[in-house]
Amino acid sequence: MKKYMKNGLFALFIGLVLLSGCESKKDTIHIATKPMSEQFILGEMLALLIEENSDLHVKITKGVGGGTSNIHPAMVKGDFDLYPEYTGTGWLVILKKDTLLPPDQLFSELQKEYSREYGLKWVAPYGFNNAYSLAVSNEMAKKYNLKTFSDLALYPDLFTFGAEYDFYEINDGYADLCAYYNLKFKKNLDMDIGLKYEAMRSGKI
Repeated sequence: MKKYMKNGLFALFIGLVLLSGCESKKDTIHIATKPMSEQFILGEMLALLIEENSDLHVKITKGVGGGTSNIHPAMVKGDFDLYPEYTGTGWLVILKKDTLLPPDQLFSELQKEYSREYGLKWVAPYGFNNAYSLAVSNEMAKKYNLKTFSDLALYPDLFTFGAEYDFYEINDGYADLCAYYNLKFKKNLDMDIGLKYEAMRSGKI
């Protein structure tokens, strides 16, 4: 498991603010968030900072279904002005790049390419990393003695895998995970981030 992370096959995502170019024309900033708790908190933080340090009002659309796949086109159209995004998602999912760059270089290249391609601006990092990993219930871990990713390969076609759309799209996501650890799942489900935990509790994944 540690080797997989060190090799960089899972991207470390740095939280940033992604801003459209139309905010100066409005009295209200429209913020969008993805459907997960972290994004809800970030959206509220952004709203507080904007309203306490400007004369602008803020409207938040929380938990947009599909996350990046639906928020990004809406940003380009001008339906949203601002949303928290992750550098890895922007680079791998939106720009369709094959490999990640070092963090400082990645941010610089994202700024250039988003400005050129979409007229959008990456503002500044939040200062934390957000990495993908895998989770199973305690009951399942004990029953099958699951301690590492590799242990899952001992039970092909037994487990149902669930993840958000972005994880299936990034180059070092689902496909690379399965190839690297020789994993084979009974089926995989595409679901909003906020639904994964309830799906696990109910036994759907």
